[in-house]
Amino acid sequence: MLFVIIVLLIAVLCTRHNKNEAKLENLINGDFDCLSDSNIKDALKGIFDQQLVETEWIYFDLNADGKMELVLQEKNCVENKTLKRIIGAFAVQDNEIIAVIWDIIDVGEFYFIGNDKLIYFYGYYGMYEQEVYQIYQFDSEWKKQFLEGFEHLYIYDLEELPSDWLEYHPTMTQEGTYYRKYKLVDMNGTLDRVYEDLSEQQWKDSLGLFLSACGSASDSTQYFTLGNEKYVILETNICNAAPKPVEENELLCQSLADVLEDGNTTAQLSDSFFVAEYFTYDLNADGKEDYLVSLYGAGYNGAHGNSTSIFLQEDDGLREVFHATMDFADSGENGGYAPVIVLDEKVNGLYCLVFTGYDRIWKYDEQKKWYVGEP
Repeated sequence: MLFVIIVLLIAVLCTRHNKNEAKLENLINGDFDCLSDSNIKDALKGIFDQQLVETEWIYFDLNADGKMELVLQEKNCVENKTLKRIIGAFAVQDNEIIAVIWDIIDVGEFYFIGNDKLIYFYGYYGMYEQEVYQIYQFDSEWKKQFLEGFEHLYIYDLEELPSDWLEYHPTMTQEGTYYRKYKLVDMNGTLDRVYEDLSEQQWKDSLGLFLSACGSASDSTQYFTLGNEKYVILETNICNAAPKPVEENELLCQSLADVLEDGNTTAQLSDSFFVAEYFTYDLNADGKEDYLVSLYGAGYNGAHGNSTSIFLQEDDGLREVFHATMDFADSGENGGYAPVIVLDEKVNGLYCLVFTGYDRIWKYDEQKKWYVGEP
């Protein structure tokens, strides 16, 4: 008798499960009228009628109850071809199809499925870089439950960060990369994050496969994205080091003699109202330092920025390979400079560059003997 009851229960559950999947298959077949939410219904029709994005349907158990829900995700993400950003997730509740996830607004914050987990990602790329991964699971009532979170931070310049941010991150006293995980703990009636610092290897081990699935910095690789292309960053900012005064570099003084208006290089460089500074980086990996030069002062800065040049060091001296008026020096008084990124990609023997604030990549043109910006 007990065996018969068990068989009957399994049969009922399987029938219910099959009915749920049959209902959800209406969505796969393009029948969106089975949805009660008119906004989601219209949005789905628009996505498929206008083919706004390439999508795919998959089944996934979102609340670990043994039943499959239906997930609509992007087939290929613009930023990373392996990432499957979730547009919507649908379940059957009380014999009705409901949307438990719906996200078509903010492409910078989204859910995805990795390593059989539901993960929410958001990132910030400004004065510092922050990537946060929060692992969730739904309960039987479709309420979202937070399991644990992981955070990757990269700090460019501590002096650029606001004081309240530094107070909230007291352990971050140096520039560079930080890895942390956190739990939500009840502190006197409020949920606060309790962090645990991780090594890079612990970060990789803790996050497992899902982080590599979204192409993030689990291997410390950082990327610059422009349009549909993604580039590996070799150096996040060649201006991280303190700038050096041009007047102390004989090679640069000689090369700038033709650039400076009055021809009196020494006098102009020592003028307290004129700032001429440089940074170094080996742009062609030949073992010689090349120079990124900023001139800031009367006649060399205006509404479009300040005079910015790149000089390549060769056996017979320096050769200018770039010059433009651009927003590079934030201020000649405080010495701030916009980050300049070096990409792990060479064109005609020189690394490609990104001046932050400009939606383009500067590549070396062999015919022009010059760095040329390409959108």
